[in-house]
This record gives sequence, C-alpha cells and structure tokens, in this order.
Amino acid sequence: MTKRTICATTLLLLTLLPSGVRADSLFGMSYFGQPTTLRDARIEGRGGMGLAYRDSVNASVMQATQLVDLTQVTIGVSNVFSRRTSEDVGGALDRNGLSTPTVRLGLPVFDNGGVGLGFGARRATQWTIVRDFAPDPTLTETLDRSGTLFDVPIQEAWRFADRVTVGAGLHLLRGNVRMEYELDLPASGATDPTDEREDIYQGTATEFSLAVHDVGPVSVAGYWISDFDADVEERQRGVALSDRSDGERTDEMPARYGAGIRVDLPGDWSAGVDYTAEDWSSYTGRSFRFGEDGAFDPDAPAQDLNDEIEWRFGLEREARRRGFGATLPVRAGAYWRQWHYQLNGSDVTEWGVTLGSGVYLRGGSARADLSIGYSRIGDLDENGASEDVFRIVLSIAGGERWY
Repeated sequence: MTKRTICATTLLLLTLLPSGVRADSLFGMSYFGQPTTLRDARIEGRGGMGLAYRDSVNASVMQATQLVDLTQVTIGVSNVFSRRTSEDVGGALDRNGLSTPTVRLGLPVFDNGGVGLGFGARRATQWTIVRDFAPDPTLTETLDRSGTLFDVPIQEAWRFADRVTVGAGLHLLRGNVRMEYELDLPASGATDPTDEREDIYQGTATEFSLAVHDVGPVSVAGYWISDFDADVEERQRGVALSDRSDGERTDEMPARYGAGIRVDLPGDWSAGVDYTAEDWSSYTGRSFRFGEDGAFDPDAPAQDLNDEIEWRFGLEREARRRGFGATLPVRAGAYWRQWHYQLNGSDVTEWGVTLGSGVYLRGGSARADLSIGYSRIGDLDENGASEDVFRIVLSIAGGERWY
C-alpha cells in the first residue's frame, strides 16, 4: 500500500463519514441509544476482547498503549453489517443495517512510541413509536427519535523498559439527538400539533492507559477515560414558523474504564478476558421520554440509569508460516453486557458469541479480517421485547514505512 494509495483512501472515506449510523434496534430507544461497534474484525472475532493484545499491522486500537506495536504508518478501516429481528407484544420485525465505517490511522515514533487518530460512532439511536394518545385514546401520537454520538480519538503512547507502556489521549465527542413528535388529530381542518427538538453535543474527555507485557506468559492492560461536561445546544421548532426557541445547557457525561488480561498458551494459542464499564448512573441531563402518567414529556429529566458493564472472553490461534504460505488464524469469543437502562422494570442484558479469521497480504504488511456473530438482547417475558442480531464485521488494514 503506497503513500498515494493511503492518502487517497483516507480522503475517500472521510467524504463518507458524516452520515449517521443506522441503529434500527428496539433497544436503541433510550436517549443515547445502543453502543456501536468501534472494534475491528480481529478483535470482534475474539468476542470483542483484546485490551492486553498486540497488533503490529492494524491501528484500530482499543486503548492508547497498543499504538507502540505498530511498525509502519498504518490505516485501518472497519464496517459492520447487521440483521436484526425485533419482537414485542405487537409482533416481529426484521431490519438490515450498514454502519458508518470506523477509520483509524497510526504512526510509529522511533522504536518505542506511537501516535494515532481516528473517527467512529460510539452510540446511536433510531426508533419510531406509534401509539394511542394516553389522555385521549381516540388520538394517535408518533415519536421518532434518532441520533449518533461520534468519537474522534487523538492518542499517543511510549514504551519503557520493554515491558511497560503508558498512553494518553483526548477523545473529541460530537453528535446530536433529534426528536420529532406529532399528535394526529381527527380530520377537522386543524393543523396537527408537532414538536421538533434537537440537542447538539460537543465535549472532550481525557484518556490514560497502562500495559505490562510478557511477565512470563501473562500480559495485562487497562484504561480510564474521564467523565466530562458536554456543551449542549438546544433547538426547538413547533407548528408555527414563529414557534421557535433555542437554548444551551451542560450535561455531565459518564466516565469509561476497563482492564484486560492475556495468557499465552502452547501452539500459538492465547486466551484473554476483558472487563469494561461506563458510569451512566452519574449522567445528568434530559431525555425525550414518556412520563409516569403516560403522556410524552420532552423536557423530562433523565430517568435513573444503570452503569453499563461488559465481560468479554476470547481465544485466538495466530497464523503460522508454512513454507511459502501460512495457516489461517482462528478466533472465537463470547460476551455478556448489562445495558444502561431498564424496560418493564427489569434490567436489559445481552449475550453473544463470535467467530473470526483473516489473511495476511503483501508479505505481512497488510491484513483482511472477518468476523461473524450472533447476540440476543433482552427477554420477551421480563422486558416485553427481545432482539436477535446477526452481525458481520469486515476490516482491512495496511501500511508502509515512510521513514
């Protein structure tokens, strides 16, 4: 992959990035919606586990310290195709979606450092609710909610004494949540009441990370990304052209943190476990939701949220060279997640399994990876809804030494 090719590919991808992430999930209906896949297919094939792993080819890192392992100027691109089958008391519905690509660029610095930057979507929501108007069941109300929260990481890392690596970075978070509400009145010549609101977010979080590798067969790593105050621009539009109002507020966004361990096993195998959390119980802001009386309240304060936690388990056999070729890598994993809100008074949980593999290109300076996975979200009896998700992740990474 030449310099010209890398630059041209980057420019092409950047022209595609501003479009939002499709998140047509029944469980994307909270204010900030569902987490989206930022990891590349190699990581996803291990069940999304990999905080303590190394990769010299792909700049799609999970935390800053992994940048020191790059040996070339590298660009990595990942995209996700998903098929969702959602079911609630009203029946089942199938949806297909293709996400906005995640792009990461990494550069080695001398022999012991690395820097990187990228673009991807952290969370997304897109859902439409049509139901009877609670105060008057003869009327129908429609709520359409959509939005995406994007993350632009700028990270650096440095290795000390061969085994210890420290990393730091900034995460520039930008995005919006849009709500469109309409009350369908009987045919009386009156204009249907509408309410359109949009919250536009921007803020910056700091990252600190640490990794210790190869203490015998064991490597460990962890990261912490701070909570931060998000500046929110409020826009509101009503029925009449003059019915407009704008405002500003500050929301406190949650911190994120995680830790992982990797153990090298005989025969080119390794296994690992990651734990990650996001402190949504500390979030302060508002949410577009229905109140306790059943009426829609767009100015309601955020309901109490759970901390979102994940456990991820993975196994990998690395590719082994044989003569002029090499064996294919083998990856498998599983995960469990508690979402940050409840439905029907019960926690929403998700579990999933994944498989993956890949192939090295251009003598090992580039790689294409593929993972497939299945997950189950929610419980029809406890939450009143459930969802089956089939997901395919494709990643391409490559680079060239520029200096």
